[in-house]
Amino acid sequence: MLLDSLVLSTITALGGYLIWIHLPMKVKMWFLAHPLLTRVGCAVSVYTLLGASVTALFAAGWLDLMIGLMLALASNKEASEAMSKLGAYISSLRKKLMDSIIGTVSNLEIKTEQSEGLKAVA
Repeated sequence: MLLDSLVLSTITALGGYLIWIHLPMKVKMWFLAHPLLTRVGCAVSVYTLLGASVTALFAAGWLDLMIGLMLALASNKEASEAMSKLGAYISSLRKKLMDSIIGTVSNLEIKTEQSEGLKAVA
C-alpha cells in the first residue's frame, strides 16, 4: 500500500511538473504566491481522483511533500540554479555512461566477429 501510494504520487508529481513547465509565468507566480492553497488543492484533487481510498490518502500525503519541495525550489533562485547545474551534471554523466556502454558493446561485436572468422578458418 505504501509503495503503491509512493509510485502513484511520483507519477502524479512528474505529470504536474510537465504541466508546470508549460504554464504561463503569470499562473506560475500565482501558485508561488499562494503555496498553501496550491498544496491543499493538489492534495484534495489527488485524493478524490485516485478513488478516496487509504492508498489515495497516502499518495496525497506523499504528493504534498513533493509539491512543497518543488514550490520551495521554484521560489528560491539559488536553489533553482543549483538544481539546473545538478541536472546538467547528471545528463553529462548519463551521456558518458551510454558512450562507454556503446563502446563496450561494439568491442564485443568486433571480438565475436573475429572469433567467428577464426572458427571458419580452422
